Amino acid sequence: GMCLTPHELISYDQDDDAEKRNAEGLCSKVKSGQPGLLITPMTKNSRFSGYTSRDETRKKMLHDVFERGDEYFNAGDMLSHANVGFAFGLRHYQFVDRVGETYRWKGENSSATDVAEVINGVEGVDVSCVYGVRIPNSDGRAGMAAIQGDVASICTIQIMEHLQKELPGHSWPIFLRIVESLEYTPTHKIKNATLKTEGYDIEVVKDPIYVLSQDRIRYEKLTHAAHQALLKGKYST
Repeated sequence: GMCLTPHELISYDQDDDAEKRNAEGLCSKVKSGQPGLLITPMTKNSRFSGYTSRDETRKKMLHDVFERGDEYFNAGDMLSHANVGFAFGLRHYQFVDRVGETYRWKGENSSATDVAEVINGVEGVDVSCVYGVRIPNSDGRAGMAAIQGDVASICTIQIMEHLQKELPGHSWPIFLRIVESLEYTPTHKIKNATLKTEGYDIEVVKDPIYVLSQDRIRYEKLTHAAHQALLKGKYST
């Protein structure tokens, strides 16, 4: 649809989960047809009062976007310009993806936090980190969970049963990665940039990786054959 409120689409790095900035530390608008992060300027007529948490409020604000001292609200949505012909001179947009704590898979949004909380309730799991990864020839990002715990005691059958009971099918992670430990930021948040970059590449990742079976009833160890099928868009989940 269209937006009557002043707004811009800026370049955004989904792997780093941050807006792209040039050598001067400023952002740039995307070209027509390219996906970009939706932002709106803060003015006296358009203010964001914020959340009860200062940290959460700070996440939604961007400063020094196009010039020093300006301030924008981060909508958290990736959009792209949609060519719909004559539209009263107004740009129309289509939704591309949700950044941060949400991933969109086959037309459905899933909360990474909600999925992680469900997995954390499985016996043997200490903590998990859920994020989206690309699969060639697929829409959006598939869910992947990096799970920390006793590798020997984590049971993928129990995880599958728990997910089936607690979440709709589109929210089930397509991939599970079992790790001995997860890395944290100074503010005690799990680092997921490297996890996203490595994804399910079994040539790079040495941890055990499981993939949701094509009949969607269990998780199977990801093999080289299945990995190649995924890269060619021939493995359907």
